[in-house]
Amino acid sequence: MKHFNILYKIYSSIFILICLLSFSTIQSKLFAQGGVNYGNEQTQKAFAKAVKSYDNYIGKNSFTYTGVSFYNSYGGIKEHPFFLEDYWEPGNVVYNGNAYDSIDMMYDIYADNLIIQNFGLNGLPSPIEPYGPYVQSFQLHGYHFIRLERDTIANIKEGFYNMMYDGDNAQLIIKRRKELVNSNEINNIGEMFSEKDRFYIKKDGLFYQVKKKKSIIKVLEDRSKELKSFIRTNGIKFNENPDFKIAEVVKYYDTLF
Repeated sequence: MKHFNILYKIYSSIFILICLLSFSTIQSKLFAQGGVNYGNEQTQKAFAKAVKSYDNYIGKNSFTYTGVSFYNSYGGIKEHPFFLEDYWEPGNVVYNGNAYDSIDMMYDIYADNLIIQNFGLNGLPSPIEPYGPYVQSFQLHGYHFIRLERDTIANIKEGFYNMMYDGDNAQLIIKRRKELVNSNEINNIGEMFSEKDRFYIKKDGLFYQVKKKKSIIKVLEDRSKELKSFIRTNGIKFNENPDFKIAEVVKYYDTLF
């Protein structure tokens, strides 16, 4: 990945240089013919063509050129602010309508920012945070994330959400979150990151926040009898791995239609 980014930067520079040299060649020919008239139709077309080629190229690869530098300011805090792991993992991104595969990334769920590994021309790491609203979706650690707009009724904030289950009649969407809390460990005074995920079932176009069995059954009450039997028969408890347990129930609900 490192070498790919270095070569990519080099090839980008070469491409831009070629565009400029092409335009310069045209200019030279026009000088030989008696000078350059920038109002000349041929000159305008040549310049417009060079600019269009450059814009098209950068547009397709804007993912690498947009965003702000990421600086890890979490030193001294126990645990880490990222989703699942604090190391680079290849994933897929849809950014501003363009799909990018095998991109090394991490997801900062404390700040709700996707972090992309990038390298400067000097070969040194230079990770960036791509412009959030342009990140339409991404896949990381086998989990699919989408960007949602604010929904005041369901207390949904704008940002990235894990589409844990996407069914025809109901969906399970999870806001992966971490909060800073005071450490309760002996001889370990300070702050630490703690997971505080929020679970939402989307049904009939509306979001409903759920936590335990009671709230889940209430949202899916049109099949409450079948769901209660399913939960009891399979011994489903929501205290551990609630994301998978709730997804299991929602998925079963989807089969009842």
